[in-house]
Amino acid sequence: MATVRPKSSRPLALDRTRQGRIIRLVLKEELVDLRVQVIGYREGTEEFANIEEAEVVVAGGKGLNKAENFALLRELASHFNAVLGASRDAVDRGWLPYPHQVGLSGKTISPKLYICAGISGSIQHLAGIKTAEYIVAINQDPDANIFRLADFGIVGNLFEVIPLINAKLAAHKKKEGE
Repeated sequence: MATVRPKSSRPLALDRTRQGRIIRLVLKEELVDLRVQVIGYREGTEEFANIEEAEVVVAGGKGLNKAENFALLRELASHFNAVLGASRDAVDRGWLPYPHQVGLSGKTISPKLYICAGISGSIQHLAGIKTAEYIVAINQDPDANIFRLADFGIVGNLFEVIPLINAKLAAHKKKEGE
């Protein structure tokens, strides 16, 4: 038996010549632990339930300085109908809950577009996003690891860059609506 972490690689093309076998095993009653009871099941909320399936993810890290600053990224995410993500640092600080965490200790994702701000790019985070089609990174440190993987990089203060991007996107949306 082997397992592969979801979204850790791109799936191969469908090959209908391949066939598998289904082997049904009978569960022995003595292996069932009757002390375990299922008392309910709860779906994740829509906000982060599909981060692994999202086409666009907008994520933030320690560079946001505090939870309230994720409002900048929520606005950016709204322009793309994107799901919000976070680095482990941001989750460990309690700025977003664990289901938002991107990286080896969180979710491995393969969106068409991954936009991150204030994320330096630890090895674990990069491994969680390496299969994204396009990566856009915003960080004020020109030597940040995230730029080694990014397709597009903006070296700048995210508190100046993100509001400019949000304003341009809002103006474009308004212009299209007229």
